[in-house]
Amino acid sequence: MEENTEDEELTPLLNGGYFQLFTETVPPDVKRLYTKLAEKDYAMLAQTAHRLKGVFAMLNPTPGKQLCEELELHIKAYDNSKITNTTSDIDAYVNDLLQQGNQ
Repeated sequence: MEENTEDEELTPLLNGGYFQLFTETVPPDVKRLYTKLAEKDYAMLAQTAHRLKGVFAMLNPTPGKQLCEELELHIKAYDNSKITNTTSDIDAYVNDLLQQGNQ
């Protein structure tokens, strides 16, 4: 049952030309997360996480939006290990979406 829900959540992303927009905008933002984390530029890190959250909210992949919300909370708490882990989780989630879209 969970797989059907996930498929339904991905429908807006995979249809209507949004996938191309996703592939052009999201991976560079994920790279920016890593860059800003390495630079300890928390203001830009938070801004990038917020922008990604908006993309996920608009296109409906709820887990991506939730991960970005978590990342924003970890940034506010300056919890570097959780920031790093959540950034990796977002990266893995985006890569999964990209693979599904390219099938």
